[in-house]
Amino acid sequence: MRIPGFRYLFIIALIFGLHNLEAISGEKSETVSYYRLRLDFSTTSNGSAIEIRNADHILSIVTLETIGNIDSYGVHTDRIVLKQSRSSAEAGSSIGLVAELALDVKATGESLEFIVYKSPVNTSKVIITDVSNGSNRIIKEIVHKGTKRDPKENVVTFNVDLADLHDVPPETANLRRLDIEKMTWAFYYGWYNPEWWARPIYKDFPLQRYTSSDPAVIKTHIEQAKSAGIDGFIFSYWGKYTDGMVKTMLDIAQQRDFKVCVYLELLASALKTGEEIDTDKVYERLKYMIKKFRTYPAYMHLDGRPVIPVYQSAAVPRSQWAEIFSRLRAENLDAYYLAEGNDIKDLIVFDGLVEFSGFKLDDYREQFSKTSRLLRHFPIFQQSAPKLWAPAINPGYDDQLLPSRVGQFRDRDNGKFYRNSFKAAVNSNPDWILVASWNEWPEHTYIEPSELYGDKYLRITQDLVEKWKAEN
Repeated sequence: MRIPGFRYLFIIALIFGLHNLEAISGEKSETVSYYRLRLDFSTTSNGSAIEIRNADHILSIVTLETIGNIDSYGVHTDRIVLKQSRSSAEAGSSIGLVAELALDVKATGESLEFIVYKSPVNTSKVIITDVSNGSNRIIKEIVHKGTKRDPKENVVTFNVDLADLHDVPPETANLRRLDIEKMTWAFYYGWYNPEWWARPIYKDFPLQRYTSSDPAVIKTHIEQAKSAGIDGFIFSYWGKYTDGMVKTMLDIAQQRDFKVCVYLELLASALKTGEEIDTDKVYERLKYMIKKFRTYPAYMHLDGRPVIPVYQSAAVPRSQWAEIFSRLRAENLDAYYLAEGNDIKDLIVFDGLVEFSGFKLDDYREQFSKTSRLLRHFPIFQQSAPKLWAPAINPGYDDQLLPSRVGQFRDRDNGKFYRNSFKAAVNSNPDWILVASWNEWPEHTYIEPSELYGDKYLRITQDLVEKWKAEN
């Protein structure tokens, strides 16, 4: 059985999501040259994977089709995985996929290293074909028949020498880019009151323990943030009981040339309990938010649409997001949606990516750079509007006092981690940079003035933002 993975997702995009292919205000274009390789990967094993070294030369990758009764598969620039049941493998069933990748022309003086893993059962096969400009030349073909039980030893390694790609002219693509104002945003939380401050979950406190609904507090926070170079707050929206705070913030923000958008947090409770997400509830919440806030002058719009970042967007399948967005669009309630994470396939239905949890990454510099590279080159294989890239940076992290958490910690290191993560974000060529957070005190990611740090992190923010915005 053949399942046209790419074609299926592309149809979803055309029907539900990729309506906005006309040029938006604030665009520029760039011509990119690349070589196109096809990778045919098949196996009769119950599990097999390809690891790709030097993957930073890969600009984009797409799944053209899958073959057979696959239990699961994954296609990434540095790893491709195929799985089927043990019984299917023992019966000799074959599964596979076909992917294409766009390779930076600068890589042609080097080689790509491939490592093929599999279980001890049966065989795996990999064929690499140069398909640039109508070429159909096989440049590597290997069969892995290993039977070692240790997966680290049951491997076949091979190299693809890219030097001979010079014999074929590269392909070119004219990629559209966003050309919008650099902005720095901070995530903002509005759940504080005397009862919250009495909880034993804090190692530090603001200079004055406030009630979030107090307009004077919101005004002070906006003025402090703006003085540090922050252009807007992303308000963590938890339903109608937060409407008053959002409205107050929007009114004050309008007076101070400050921007606001709301962050959809509907999915958090379902993720904690493991319950299935109610997509009708997601639709209703978005419908309410868009109608409630989009007309405020201080609410951030792109392409004429209100901006809405979505927390834990991966909790809902892309096909369901596409349907939700299509229903809203049919009611003239469109928005500019940002998915959380670094899965490039989310761009089939979302308008951009927010990498929220940089503090968890082993190498956030590499991940930021990789996500940006794949996002910028996403339109090589997908017809789409340009996408927005917004990495989120942290001053540190500590949720060890929260009784419901396993406890994660990232040392602030006297401001060094904040500076380094900001630098990593800048080096990834972002459209926006997000600070996580202004005032998430239970997770200790705040940068607002505190008893322990005073206004230190505001001063660091101001310095970093000024230098970034001064760059061309």
